[in-house]
Amino acid sequence: FSPDGKYLVSRSDDTAYVWEAETGQEVARMTYNDYVTSVAFSPDGRVLASISVDETVRLWNVSSKVELAVLEGPERDSHGISFSPDGRLLVSGGADGTVWLWGVEQL
Repeated sequence: FSPDGKYLVSRSDDTAYVWEAETGQEVARMTYNDYVTSVAFSPDGRVLASISVDETVRLWNVSSKVELAVLEGPERDSHGISFSPDGRLLVSGGADGTVWLWGVEQL
């Protein structure tokens, strides 16, 4: 769920879906080149991050449904993603113990 409870996100194969929680209506669909492994809302709910085995992290503006950035580098085994409590950092972790950290405060 988004922090305000308005949206919820799910993932399936190569796509992350954003749903309006109250109505169950799909409001956005973000497509990758490969399997999406994890998704996370920023603390303010404005940005959705998703990570895929295509070795990218994508950041999306939730309200406009516009892709803000593509971050490359995480290994194919990256399975988790999360924002810091202040929303300035994004972290992903992989099965091999590698942790990737990005500054995303400018988005």
